[in-house]
Amino acid sequence: MSARSRLAGEYIATLGVLVVMGVNAAPAAPTPAQDCLNNQKIIGGALWAYSRENQIPADRAVLLTNLTMYFKDHRLPTCPLGGTYPAVLTVTRELLDVEKTPICSLGTLEQHRQRAGERRESGAVQRARWLVVVVAVIILFPLLLAWRRRLARAGAPPSDAGD
Repeated sequence: MSARSRLAGEYIATLGVLVVMGVNAAPAAPTPAQDCLNNQKIIGGALWAYSRENQIPADRAVLLTNLTMYFKDHRLPTCPLGGTYPAVLTVTRELLDVEKTPICSLGTLEQHRQRAGERRESGAVQRARWLVVVVAVIILFPLLLAWRRRLARAGAPPSDAGD
């Protein structure tokens, strides 16, 4: 194996490691519990907009079906875990903070997670994963540049390393 092909292989392998690390550190897709929380936030926002547009005072009841114009395809959102949202909502400031005052029959986000059997990583674990990626990039990037220069000196254009 020539020195040029060995260096090209190292270059490609290092890029592969960086890609894998980046994929592992990428945020996960929303879980059903998070989808329900997002639905509740959307319902709260729709209720707020509806009450402002129609000058509905606080502590007044509003039918959930009156809010359909604010949802995609004019369809009411549903809880992905089988919970239900109330048919009548009261216009309150607390309704907009659904993490403290959930409107789903299944309760809070934590109760949803327990029901779905989800495990949630703590913020410290997520920050540690990102820190590992940043440190790896800081360490490996100069190595990649050095390998690229060595490839160029060996006569192989860097753009041809992957071909």
